[in-house]
Amino acid sequence: MLKSYRTGFAVMGRDLNSYTFEAESFEECKRFCRNGDVIVEMIPYVNGISISFRKWPFWYGKLIRYDKSSNSLYIWKFQIRWNKEYNHMKGDIVYDSLTRKED
Repeated sequence: MLKSYRTGFAVMGRDLNSYTFEAESFEECKRFCRNGDVIVEMIPYVNGISISFRKWPFWYGKLIRYDKSSNSLYIWKFQIRWNKEYNHMKGDIVYDSLTRKED
């Protein structure tokens, strides 16, 4: 399965409504491409953000602390954390199994 923030490829039907397999490698997707399927480029985009609040049982010693590596803000015993949420949009058709054409 393709991670949400990574670019990759998906094996889809001709109508481009559903996919059967997705991976980062084009050659791996080619192995699962059957007659009538196409391989489509999958491009990640930011769909929104998620915010979570947590209360810790201990205090870090500083009133306010920002941790850049985990996108967390600590205020006394509370942690506020935010992350980008990604989704994939379909790009160009890069391989067609009927015509065996690669672009």
